[in-house]
Amino acid sequence: MGYRQDVRGECIDVDECVSNPCVNGDCVNTPGSYHCKCHEGYQGTPTKQACIDIDECIVNGVMCRNGRCVNTDGSFQCICNAGFELTPDGKNCIDHDECATTNMCLNGMCINEDGSFKCICKPGFALAPNGRYCTDIDECQTPGICMNGRCINSEGSFRCECPPGLAIDVDGRVCVDTHMRTTCYGAIKMGTCSRPFPGAVTKSECCCASPDHGFGEPCQPCPARNSAEFQAVCSSGIGITADGRDINECALDPDICQNGMCENLRGSYRCICNIGYESDSSGKNCVDINECLVNRLLCDNGLCRNTPGSYSCSCPKGFVFKPDSETCEDINECESSPCVNGVCRNIAGSFNCECSHGSKLDSTNTICV
Repeated sequence: MGYRQDVRGECIDVDECVSNPCVNGDCVNTPGSYHCKCHEGYQGTPTKQACIDIDECIVNGVMCRNGRCVNTDGSFQCICNAGFELTPDGKNCIDHDECATTNMCLNGMCINEDGSFKCICKPGFALAPNGRYCTDIDECQTPGICMNGRCINSEGSFRCECPPGLAIDVDGRVCVDTHMRTTCYGAIKMGTCSRPFPGAVTKSECCCASPDHGFGEPCQPCPARNSAEFQAVCSSGIGITADGRDINECALDPDICQNGMCENLRGSYRCICNIGYESDSSGKNCVDINECLVNRLLCDNGLCRNTPGSYSCSCPKGFVFKPDSETCEDINECESSPCVNGVCRNIAGSFNCECSHGSKLDSTNTICV
């Protein structure tokens, strides 16, 4: 086997490759036999005389993360789960950032999540049934809105028109008697009031929102939380007026929840923070997230600098920042063939040129002479 007798009676090698036995590979003839050099995606049989498909889905257990691996002849295909898309190399599925889509979460804030997203609507807007944008709320349809006045709806808001002798309250939702309404101040220090809020409010609306406020003209500190005066003015507690109405802190203080959006709650409020910020323990302030401390691998091989609401990476010479991995990756200088008459060896952050015996590098360290 593997040889045949010629006309002179001598045994000569049979070239088995003539019959193309190596489907999906290249045939290599050898004395008395042959073997197959298989193409990518195929592997040789134990005898090395045929090429069979490699099932990458079984061989590579981590293939097609966040998706389903489908083996094909000589290769494979990733079918990604909803909300994910193929990586450039086609080997895995990564989250699709829906927030990058134009007009996503119109009239709100888009927050990308793993395999999905959610819209946080601005005050005065509500989430549409498909969850992809926010629509205006017609506040004038709310029972009791603009009591004693007339409601006028607007995009994302509304306003109350009050008749003579009445004025809008701090919530902007009821027309009330103007008697005993004056300025509320957001801060008071060393007896001096600062940060006056717009509009005129009652003492209950000002001081029950926070005992740290100042009230009146001339301005006076609000009563201390445990004092008898506080119990009289704020009999229902913090966040509620003496007559039982919720105080809308978001409407009272225009500077509330900096770096986020304010959401009014019954008797309180909370801050929904912008990307790059998080709520403090009280839930009433948005503080910067130090991404460099949260993720120690951020800007790997480089220097991570925290910035308000974000961060930046500074990579050393010989490295380049890769947004997909958020690290500084080594530049393979050898890809540009910098070594003349020599062999290039890439090293972390740089490269070396190696010369053949009898030659040496010039002063530039890139030419062998």
